[in-house]
Amino acid sequence: MKNHPSRLLAITFLAVLLLMLSSSKAQMAPPAPKFLEGRCEGQAIDDGKNKSWRIRGIGSAGIFALGTSSIEIKIKFQKKVGAAPWGTIFETTQFTGVFSGTLPIDTGYLPLTPAPAAGDQYRILLEGKWASGNPPVSNDLPPISSVPVTPVP
Repeated sequence: MKNHPSRLLAITFLAVLLLMLSSSKAQMAPPAPKFLEGRCEGQAIDDGKNKSWRIRGIGSAGIFALGTSSIEIKIKFQKKVGAAPWGTIFETTQFTGVFSGTLPIDTGYLPLTPAPAAGDQYRILLEGKWASGNPPVSNDLPPISSVPVTPVP
């Protein structure tokens, strides 16, 4: 069967189109990593004699591309009393080396002193940096804060 010129033209057009599509996908940069969620939990521990409080920060950041060389996450625990502005009561930092994918964030439960008063609000503020490339280039993660919790209504 002879190849008809219009058939050859259609095959050539499809080949060029596939080549263009595959090269445009290769040139598209992956989305920039960001914080995906942040959550603050407060918990009372009552053994019948004493009551103590603890607080935990949980979240995630991602999606980090293959070749991310380091990630630094600051978890700031903040408190708000009435109409006062948010104030940082303490912070912790988590580091990781080479990583790709979604990074879980969990401070575990930390002591909360003094005990919350009625109406006090707590939240976490997540800030961070990540680096990639050779040499590594540092990039900021856009900060986010969790929904405030009120342990004692």
